[in-house]
Amino acid sequence: MKVFILEDLEEDQLKKFIEFSNANWDDEQWIIFIDSSGGSVWIAETILNILNKKALEQKNSIVTLHIARAYSCAFSIAFRFKGNINILDSSRGMYHLSSFKDEQFSNNKHSRINEGNYSQMIKDSMLDVYKDTLQFASLFMTLKELQMYKKGKQIFFSSERMKEIAKKLKINLVS
Repeated sequence: MKVFILEDLEEDQLKKFIEFSNANWDDEQWIIFIDSSGGSVWIAETILNILNKKALEQKNSIVTLHIARAYSCAFSIAFRFKGNINILDSSRGMYHLSSFKDEQFSNNKHSRINEGNYSQMIKDSMLDVYKDTLQFASLFMTLKELQMYKKGKQIFFSSERMKEIAKKLKINLVS
């Protein structure tokens, strides 16, 4: 059994998680604790893809997420994961519309991108992510929460609300 604590989702955390994944890919059981205030959407998506690949494609593999604090894009990992999820009694969550930093695309290796095409590419990408996150939020948020979400507000969830969300999303909860 291999254990990893997923904290704030920045480049150093992604590097550590990829190293963990590569070193432990063949181990049957992974326990992942989420205690995160969020971070980069792109990094969260990468980590989620790795977790889902491990949970869904590797025979005899058991991946369990234990959720303590899942804010922002960490919430997305917690509730879009396709394996076992344990909502801890003291767990908390928060979800909001994503904001994007485009410095990842405008560094030296991408500086040759035509500015007009680059701007449109970013706008299209952001619109796609907005539509996806809105669709995801509409699966579990109450009408009041969804209205606040659409206005760009942060929506905080108590432990009881986190369990309700998991139930509504038909997530396999582990006790």
